[in-house]
Amino acid sequence: MKNILLLFLLLSTNVWATPTLVRSNQAEGNPQATITLPSNNVGNLLIITLETTGSIVSPSDTAGNTWTEIQEVDGVGWSYEAWYAKNCKASASTNTITLNDGGGYARVMAAEFSGVDTVSPLRNANSNTSTGTSLTTGVITTVSGDLVVGWFFNNGASVTSGGSYTPITSPSDALMEYKVTSTTSENPDATSSSNQWSAVGGAFIPSTTSTTHYNIIQ
Repeated sequence: MKNILLLFLLLSTNVWATPTLVRSNQAEGNPQATITLPSNNVGNLLIITLETTGSIVSPSDTAGNTWTEIQEVDGVGWSYEAWYAKNCKASASTNTITLNDGGGYARVMAAEFSGVDTVSPLRNANSNTSTGTSLTTGVITTVSGDLVVGWFFNNGASVTSGGSYTPITSPSDALMEYKVTSTTSENPDATSSSNQWSAVGGAFIPSTTSTTHYNIIQ
């Protein structure tokens, strides 16, 4: 009788998700900025940005998520900030996000994405402020597959998304745009008339799932 020795080789492979826009909204208000996102899905990434003539206080929402600042840009008479909530809690009904802006007029944009890392999602960020018709966040270091989001505010004029990005929301004087990159750096861009503007951009890491399979070696 011939003895046969079989070796089992255990292999594990990481599969990267593709970040996907789930929903978005925009709002303007005075004196307190609020915005709603209906029925958030557990584990997703929530992003908001606020432009205000008041003073900004950390956001809160009815779902009880924890918010982390991405970056802030201060202009003449106004402030511009972006925040995210990782691994968001589920909300069976509307999730209302409130940003206390100290009584100033405010513009708010919000978005929810699936397929983003739930532990430490923000890879890199940058911000910029200047005047002119070409708006850019500045270069952001990325990895292929990252979610890249850009936020823009132009004091007194509408803003148009850059050619390789998809616009999400666009209230008066502002814009949010995104893409899933295939490169190692991004510089989110937009165009507008020649006023003072501010921009913030962030790159977010996609989530991964591990798959295991066996190879038999005889």
